[in-house]
Amino acid sequence: MIREFNSLSRLPSKPVMQIPIKPQMGMSIWGGSVHPIPSQRPADPVFSEIIPGKLYVSNFEGAEDKANLLMHKISHIVCLLRTRQSDTNLPPQIKRIQVPIVDMGTAVVEFQSIWHHPLSFLRECADSGGVALIHCRAGMSRSSTITLAHLIEYHHMKLRDAWNLLSTKHPLASPITPFFQALIDLEVRTFTPIEQKTHYQIDGSQDHLAPMQYKPSIHIREYELIMLHKIFPRVDESQFMSILKQCQGNWIQTCRIYHHLHPDSLYSFAMRYGGGCSAYHPFCDIVLSGVI
Repeated sequence: MIREFNSLSRLPSKPVMQIPIKPQMGMSIWGGSVHPIPSQRPADPVFSEIIPGKLYVSNFEGAEDKANLLMHKISHIVCLLRTRQSDTNLPPQIKRIQVPIVDMGTAVVEFQSIWHHPLSFLRECADSGGVALIHCRAGMSRSSTITLAHLIEYHHMKLRDAWNLLSTKHPLASPITPFFQALIDLEVRTFTPIEQKTHYQIDGSQDHLAPMQYKPSIHIREYELIMLHKIFPRVDESQFMSILKQCQGNWIQTCRIYHHLHPDSLYSFAMRYGGGCSAYHPFCDIVLSGVI
């Protein structure tokens, strides 16, 4: 199933001209290593080890490198491309499943109905002592999303911890906002204790019983700020967050005000990434649609 994702942070996008800009260095607002952020999606093989000898993430080119597959003893491959892939070129000992996932525009897959298949496949791989590779086209959004979901579901990692691990090992990781929201929902479902699922507390404002909720380790707006810093580290976080608070969480209004204070910052950011990687569309759309 595919549904439309609507957010206050999105506006209809217009076609934009891609302007090549040299890569800049980025840093997560949580700190950690500084990683180069490419101005275009990678064409060279990318092959990142997430869990030594157990779990890898790559782009399409990395997954097509037979020598790499054999060297890392890959036994299971999760392919998330929409175009049908042939298994004829794979070494015979490797199992591969293909789950076409769309991550462009405003379309987003339903987590429970689509992602259950690759997660079950990865669980089978881990239980059998196999070595898994997860890949999409660029190794940025879809593969990173499934990797994070596997770390949460199978390895019982909090989303924040899983993200810290993945972004350190695989700097290209950048799930689109709707996917990350689904990961937050998965974390809540995974870590809500059984007693909280079966016992209820009275909601004082309602007549019915309301289930107790697990507090997620990261919220969607924090993730969007992380991506903003990852690509454009010169954004003044304290000022941006102060404006966001004054605007009562309205991202569009915040970007309007921030853009007027720093007219080159968000514009150059949007021109570099607008229309290229849908992970950053919420900000690109705001700037390039002409509302600011």
